Amino acid sequence: MRRVLFALPIPLFVLLGYNAVVLLSPDPAVTLLAVVLRASLASGAVFTLTTGEVLIVLGVAALFIEVVKATRSSRASAIDHALSALVFAGYLIEFLLVKTAGTGVFLVLTLMSFLDLIAGFTVTLGTARR
Repeated sequence: MRRVLFALPIPLFVLLGYNAVVLLSPDPAVTLLAVVLRASLASGAVFTLTTGEVLIVLGVAALFIEVVKATRSSRASAIDHALSALVFAGYLIEFLLVKTAGTGVFLVLTLMSFLDLIAGFTVTLGTARR
């Protein structure tokens, strides 16, 4: 089971998380701007983290994991690239066709999925040349 989950592109889970947040809320715009964490810093500034920013942080973490996964060269990497292409296509189609996905947060997540796709091919090709 763990192998199957590791084979799936991690940005897929971020996409599912975004959809869960916006589709289950009465007002997605308000939900994305809802403060999740507020902390006072030593400088006196107040640090706030919103739901949308948490999703972007999760997207960055997913991108990092996918780049690390791309460094392994195996038969599974071709399948991983194909799945990453499907996930990016899902992001792009949703961004263009679904009203609640027309946000800056979703655009950044879509671009991260695109970078995952391109970085995966680039890293794999670089690793295969060695």
